[in-house]
Amino acid sequence: MIYEVKWSSASLDDAKNIVAFVKSTTGTTASKKFINALRDAENNLSRFPFLGHLSDTYSPCRVLAAKHTNLYYIVNESEHLVSIVAVWDNRQDTDNLETTLKKRI
Repeated sequence: MIYEVKWSSASLDDAKNIVAFVKSTTGTTASKKFINALRDAENNLSRFPFLGHLSDTYSPCRVLAAKHTNLYYIVNESEHLVSIVAVWDNRQDTDNLETTLKKRI
């Protein structure tokens, strides 16, 4: 069964900010590769929603790695829905990660 994947507005902002950072530091080619990695992750989640593992940081979320980032998401089996709540750049400090996830769920 194919699941619908929905991005929260906050997770889209996260992705846009990371794309802008990657583009400014490593160039357009790297930012396009990052965007493709996110698309691949989204496609994988639509087919395999339990691909990611339960988050150690915030247990209602699952987490899937994509390049230097983690996608934090929640699976709603009854609605066949994957909700991406955050895209976290793993190069940043994780002190605020749990707080960020709690605010978004």
